[in-house]
Amino acid sequence: MQTLVTLSAEIERLSAKVEALITGDATFDIITCKTWNVVDKNEQVRISAFTLDDGSASVLWLDKDGKIRISAGTTADGAVVLPTTDQEKP
Repeated sequence: MQTLVTLSAEIERLSAKVEALITGDATFDIITCKTWNVVDKNEQVRISAFTLDDGSASVLWLDKDGKIRISAGTTADGAVVLPTTDQEKP
């Protein structure tokens, strides 16, 4: 009987999470992933955070045309990289 009660409670917990995801009212303590993208209303990536197998990690901010405007990262050897692209190159 205890197993059924535990299973029922777990189903209720998961149902609440699914409902939160559907309604857009989800809260998470920790999200673990290798890439995370924020998209705008047109489904264009505007912010992207990712890690690579070599140990480097970056966050990119893209303009409405998909051009990287700001980036921040660390390289595999631990160096910090903070380039910006505010103007077109000649």
